[in-house]
Amino acid sequence: MTRDHVEVLSSLNASVLQSLGHEAELKDRRENPAGWMFVRLVDQIKAFEDRLDPTEEIGGYLPTGVGADAFHILGVAYSNPDLLIFSGLNQHGRPVHLIQHYTQLSLLLTALPKLKEEEEPRRIGFLLEQNVGQAKK
Repeated sequence: MTRDHVEVLSSLNASVLQSLGHEAELKDRRENPAGWMFVRLVDQIKAFEDRLDPTEEIGGYLPTGVGADAFHILGVAYSNPDLLIFSGLNQHGRPVHLIQHYTQLSLLLTALPKLKEEEEPRRIGFLLEQNVGQAKK
C-alpha cells in the first residue's frame, strides 16, 4: 500500500467516524430532547455570566406575562424526555421552581444584584457544565 492510499483510507475513516458522531448526536436529540436542550442552555448561561460584573449574579424572568419580576437562578436541571426545571429565589427571597416543556423554553436572562453583598457572586454556569456529560448520554 502506498503512502497516498494510507492517507486516503485515513481520511475516509475520519469521515465515517465524524458521520457516526453526527448520527449519534441526532439520535440523542430525538431520544433525549430535554438533555439536548439543557446542553445548549448551559452554553448560553455561561456566555451570559462571562459578561457580568462582580456585583451581579444571573437572573431570569418567569414566563408568566408582562410585568413579572425577575428571580435569582440557583439551578437548572432536566428530566428526559421533555422537561426543563429552573430553581431559584424571587425578589422576596421566596423559592421558585419552574417546570417547563423543552419546546416552550423562553427564558430572559438578566443581571441582578448579588443576594449577599459580602459574598462572591454566584456563578452557576460552571456547575451546570458538570452535568452536561450526563445530558449527552
